[in-house]
Amino acid sequence: MVEMSIVLVVIGIILSISFSILPGATDFGNAAATKTEMESIVEAIEGFALANNRLPGPAATGTSGVEVVGGSGTASSGIGFLPFTTLGLNSGADAWGNYYRYAIYVSAAATDLSDPLDNGGTSSTSANFCQDLQTAAAAAISTGVLHIASPTDSTCSSNETNVAFVVMSPGRSESKTSAGADDSSDFNTFNGNNATAIGGVNLCVDNPTRKMRASGTGSDQYDDIVKAYGLTTMIGRLNCTSFTP
Repeated sequence: MVEMSIVLVVIGIILSISFSILPGATDFGNAAATKTEMESIVEAIEGFALANNRLPGPAATGTSGVEVVGGSGTASSGIGFLPFTTLGLNSGADAWGNYYRYAIYVSAAATDLSDPLDNGGTSSTSANFCQDLQTAAAAAISTGVLHIASPTDSTCSSNETNVAFVVMSPGRSESKTSAGADDSSDFNTFNGNNATAIGGVNLCVDNPTRKMRASGTGSDQYDDIVKAYGLTTMIGRLNCTSFTP
């Protein structure tokens, strides 16, 4: 009986340790899977841009995954959800089941990367797209236009950079347990500057290199995963060197 008691105690300890480790291991696996999937998403968006001479517009909801455009193709908003249906992807959710957010460069000065026609012409051409990309790359930082924070500044107060588009996952974000106003099926929240950016007021997104912080409150806690695509990168992929804004 004594031996059996000892065995049961040992089994209990092992189970206790296993259950304490399991959530962390699961989150690590989810983070790795999400990062890998986001690489494929970026490739899909890049392929769409090269084929259509524009970026896909954001989707209005995470469930539909269909880009929202209006008029001659202007995105209804610079930020929304991933247009996974438009891109031909199977899902718009990360490994935790939360919908990806997607934002593109849309300027009040009529530089809309989902609608290059604003630079003239009757069809979207590489020349139209190149003009928009170069105009955006040369533009000053604006609060309501997509840009990312500096790697050394998490407050979006200096050295920000305009980018073509970003894809964001809220990560685990264990602090939120109920649906938010952003989408009825999105149970997680964003941290840092991303929490403000998804509201569309100040479209400054945290730099993809920002380090994770599992503990803390408010801006101290951070577990978002961000992928950003630079304007100069897209300019290079389109070979826009012969065009000037």
